Amino acid sequence: MNQQLVLLLPLSPLCRRPLATGPPPAELSWGGSCCQGQSGKTGSASPPPGGESQGEAASAAAAASQDARLRVAGLQLYQAAYQKSLPHMAEALAQGAGVNWSNQENGFTPLIQAVRGGSLVTCEFLLQNGANVNLRDAQGRGPLHHATLLGHTGQVCLFLKRGANQHARDEDGKDPLSVAIEAANADIVTLLRLARMNEEMRESEGLYGQPGPPAHSPTERQYGKGPQEFLGGGGCLRF
Repeated sequence: MNQQLVLLLPLSPLCRRPLATGPPPAELSWGGSCCQGQSGKTGSASPPPGGESQGEAASAAAAASQDARLRVAGLQLYQAAYQKSLPHMAEALAQGAGVNWSNQENGFTPLIQAVRGGSLVTCEFLLQNGANVNLRDAQGRGPLHHATLLGHTGQVCLFLKRGANQHARDEDGKDPLSVAIEAANADIVTLLRLARMNEEMRESEGLYGQPGPPAHSPTERQYGKGPQEFLGGGGCLRF
């Protein structure tokens, strides 16, 4: 049997060089030069330094400017309500003034200012534009409290028609009726008692909105209609 001899020859120095494990040279990489920009780096250019911070600063400045404009408009509405200036009030609202803007020192709102100014029309204008009739100042007094303290009977009637809470108490624990009794203002005391009578009559109706026993005598029917007709009709215009 013929046997083949395998000669083990020593490796040449070229064969002993270890294989390269790193990335191929740039000149051998696929697309090495065609995919690089002038700087020799791939990808899009980075944004200029400080670009994001400049955008944030611009947004913050715009927001601060908007807040300043709204504060100026709110102050204009606040002052115009006291001065009974409907054109300036309308202008302030058009500029974005909050109809319930409040003075941080005393908590007065434009509606309270309108009460202090003594104008029934100004109060109605603010209510028509969404003023909250139950917002109170720093002493816990709402528009109804202020109107009662100042003896503005027409405003008291208007606020009762608009759902003012006559049971709210100020920081001294007084509700509008207590204030009116102390001031011996018979007209306002009558209005507030009529409003309470109206509430009690509604609460005394049957459960789940079912009406209670009907009134039989003409006196009972007239007594029942009195508060609703006065507060819901043109009673406020008499004052």
